[in-house]
Amino acid sequence: MQKNLKTYPSNITLLLGGYNCPFSLEVAFCNLAKELKININILYVYGIAEVESAIFLGRRNFETKDIMYKLISKDTSYLVKDVMLFLIYNKMEFETGDYVMELNNNLIIKQNSQSYSKEVSSFLESWSYEDWRKNTGYIYIENSIIYFQTRKNIETTSNLEIEYFNFLRTTNLTWLDKPNWK
Repeated sequence: MQKNLKTYPSNITLLLGGYNCPFSLEVAFCNLAKELKININILYVYGIAEVESAIFLGRRNFETKDIMYKLISKDTSYLVKDVMLFLIYNKMEFETGDYVMELNNNLIIKQNSQSYSKEVSSFLESWSYEDWRKNTGYIYIENSIIYFQTRKNIETTSNLEIEYFNFLRTTNLTWLDKPNWK
């Protein structure tokens, strides 16, 4: 969330995937875009590695804060069993482990609790625009203490913050393996 460019495009579409983007971060993106006089359109994709990366396309409902998804894949269909989302691809059924609710021809998909800690989610949702300008997000949680990374060239101000370039050392990341998230 740096403002290094001299000129900016007048319109940006931001496509997000993977874990759900905290609502507070989406608001921060919108605030930054407004500050820079940029029209921003934020869309979400949902998929799983075993099937496709973009099976559903969604947009957040700002009143409910839910992301409302629609199926966009021509090769994949879905099934709702109880409240669980299953994907069907090449006649094979894949359990996503995620929860789903159908609402007005849309799907609200909630990640399972093993994917993302509710404690971390609540913590990130409490962040302000300034918090997001200063920090990239959380790195790990240990004994209910949440550690997070500052952005490049931002000084740490507490022992809960990890300086930008210390991320690799802290997570033992080698670039050859996935990080071992705590």
